[in-house]
Amino acid sequence: MGRRAQGVRYLRRGGIWSVRFRVNKVRHEYSTGIKAEPKARRPSEAAVRAGEQIYASAIQGKRVIREGVVAAAPRSTGGTLAEAFAEWLDDLTVREPTRDVYEDFSVLWLREWRRASEMTEASVAAYFRRRLREVVRKSAANEASALRRFSAWAVDTGTLDAAVVVPSIPKEALGTRSAQRSRTRAPDLSEAEIEAVLAKLPERSEADGFPIRARFVVMFETTLRPTTLDKLSVPEHWGPGERVLRITSEIDKEGAAREVPLSARALQALERVAPASGLIFGAHDYVRYIRPAAKALPPAKAAIFTGQHFRSASITRALERSHNLTGVMPRGPPARVHHEQVRAAYVARCRGRNPRAFG
Repeated sequence: MGRRAQGVRYLRRGGIWSVRFRVNKVRHEYSTGIKAEPKARRPSEAAVRAGEQIYASAIQGKRVIREGVVAAAPRSTGGTLAEAFAEWLDDLTVREPTRDVYEDFSVLWLREWRRASEMTEASVAAYFRRRLREVVRKSAANEASALRRFSAWAVDTGTLDAAVVVPSIPKEALGTRSAQRSRTRAPDLSEAEIEAVLAKLPERSEADGFPIRARFVVMFETTLRPTTLDKLSVPEHWGPGERVLRITSEIDKEGAAREVPLSARALQALERVAPASGLIFGAHDYVRYIRPAAKALPPAKAAIFTGQHFRSASITRALERSHNLTGVMPRGPPARVHHEQVRAAYVARCRGRNPRAFG
């Protein structure tokens, strides 16, 4: 009795086309050995021919033959750990940034374990003890959570015959903070300094005409992230006269859908540059406009100023004005308020800059 096959898909794996299909409800994936062109979205004729040969051999229960190459025979279960991670990543129903993080984790795991049988309770525990000497506790806990998620998927799909035992990361563990900061600490900026930088920014770019000053006004007034501002569009997130921005989970880094109130100034900025439909700001290179405008600051601050610091200054300003974190955070999620910003706001109050701050 012949085997029943279901569909064929072609996937890019490390610059090589792979063919994926199911035989008797079991998924198989094999490399065609054919190189994928950098921007190609569809497999070449050579890749399709190789894939058809592999598929035909598989459904007949034969060894998979590729021209000049004999690959391993199809197996109903098993496969390498790398293949298991690849299938798991493909099956995940998560946002792309999360998938990217999980893919980075899987690379680390493959450096540690080549076979599933090596993922013993002792080896996994030793791995995470070492990770705590390399990263902070939160990063290690996130990685442990991802490995548990893979384990549950692998058991459910029959990829593994037993779950991977992943230890809990102790709450008292501190981990190790990187000696090299991933970003520059935001300078302490007054409102007058922020206004001086905004005044130096051009209204639009000379070459393409995309809005510049209005973008950073909206950032300062709302504390929205640059990646969220890039994706704001009409009418999906805002329309003329509306006094809120409708932030959907798809455009927010944290996946937090919410409405962000607009100040009169932010509303004016949007009405000045928003198109009838489509992206309001878009993603562009703003560095060449920020650097000249930053010369309005004292030299020490100008040397480290970036566009992101408009957002940092706005959060600090809001914290100086109110002790109510919940009231401040519709503009910026609580988990992302840096301790140094809270401390700076507290110091400002103690110095008498704003005696009413924090109640």
